[in-house]
Amino acid sequence: MSMQTAPSFYPIALKHGLITGIAAVLLEMAAMHYSVEPTTIGTITRFIFITGLLLAMHDYKHNLQNGYLRYKQGLRLGILTGIVYGAVYGIYMCLFLTYISPDMLQELAQALKDNLDAESYSSEEVEAYNEMVARFTTPIVFGLSMVFGHLILAVLFSAILAVFVRREEEILEE
Repeated sequence: MSMQTAPSFYPIALKHGLITGIAAVLLEMAAMHYSVEPTTIGTITRFIFITGLLLAMHDYKHNLQNGYLRYKQGLRLGILTGIVYGAVYGIYMCLFLTYISPDMLQELAQALKDNLDAESYSSEEVEAYNEMVARFTTPIVFGLSMVFGHLILAVLFSAILAVFVRREEEILEE
């Protein structure tokens, strides 16, 4: 049994996270230009995300591990790839909501305030709700939620994908 350390998967996670993150951002920009339905955009970006996770695992497995990939390695690689993807997407959302469409957040905040049934709550509760809406409808919060949301998705998808991609090294006893 050899006790060699596995090669670092940070460069692969960075590479595939950046590539798939940029691809998703470009798709999002093109879809907005052509007025594509938001649910369609979401479906396609999830497909890009999962493809990026698979490509990262495949790249690491075949180019650095001689065809072997332990479950734990696949999970860690997928999570790191997802964080990079989420960071790219989060930066895009911050820039988009700050410079390209700042009125979108104001519309969202107003819609959230309009959905509140003010008659069921006291004026203090309504004011507290409005303050919370104002606090959480900022570009930075949306950007950070992209990173956190993609971290959760990366854990979920990587846990499933790593089961199918893994290939344990056979241990030969002499």
